[in-house]
Amino acid sequence: MDQTTIHIKNMVCARCLQAVDRLFRSANLSPESVELGRVVLNRAPTVEEEARLRTELTELGFEWLDDRDDRLVSAIKALIVQRIHRDGSPPLRNWSDVIAEALNHDYTYLSRLFSQHEPMTIEQFIQQQRIERVKELLSYGELTIAQIANRTGYGSAAYLSRQFRNLVGCSPSSWQREQGGDRRLLDEI
Repeated sequence: MDQTTIHIKNMVCARCLQAVDRLFRSANLSPESVELGRVVLNRAPTVEEEARLRTELTELGFEWLDDRDDRLVSAIKALIVQRIHRDGSPPLRNWSDVIAEALNHDYTYLSRLFSQHEPMTIEQFIQQQRIERVKELLSYGELTIAQIANRTGYGSAAYLSRQFRNLVGCSPSSWQREQGGDRRLLDEI
């Protein structure tokens, strides 16, 4: 049986995985696997099934990706989101090495491609994701700023505070006191 991989944009969280899995199952296309950015099926959908899935994915805020470049950009985003939000720890190596190795492409090429398709660089996307993770950890109120800095790959609480202030406009402590209603959905970044 030939497997078919469908690449989907805007899958950034566990709920996204569940929603996409549910959608494909309701179309009687039980996925072999559902991961951030892609679904693997045991068979290709029919033309009618594909049309219905494309429409329903769009209604849910996702997008069926046909273009190779779009798929690569989506894979970059999914990898970063996975590492920061789901794995819970920063890579032990440079992001450029992690991304290049995972996607089997030269980082310079991937960086240029990302910037052509998104309104930011990969580095800016990583920073935004890290800050959103910091906001999430701050909102729980269980860790100190130093512990959060360590968990999110910042060298120190001071460096985290500086980066946070630059991107958010206030210190992490101030944001935490306000209980930061400005957390953003991951697929909006």
